[in-house]
Amino acid sequence: MQPFSFPQNKIFFVAEAGVNHQGDLTIAKQLIDAAVEAGADAIKWQKRTPLMCVPPHLWDVQRQSPWGIMTHKE
Repeated sequence: MQPFSFPQNKIFFVAEAGVNHQGDLTIAKQLIDAAVEAGADAIKWQKRTPLMCVPPHLWDVQRQSPWGIMTHKE
């Protein structure tokens, strides 16, 4: 297997998808399509597990989200 080689005079464009997919594969595929359309060479994804990245004392605190009021665990 050969190492990846990229032309020296080309910018490597990385699209940032973040957690915008909300864990939904359909949305993730739409983000891939948008990145391709924009000319991206790669996509940077993120995934979060709330119980690992939110302090326990905030797990049941309600907050406003795009889907309504919910706790961090929800």
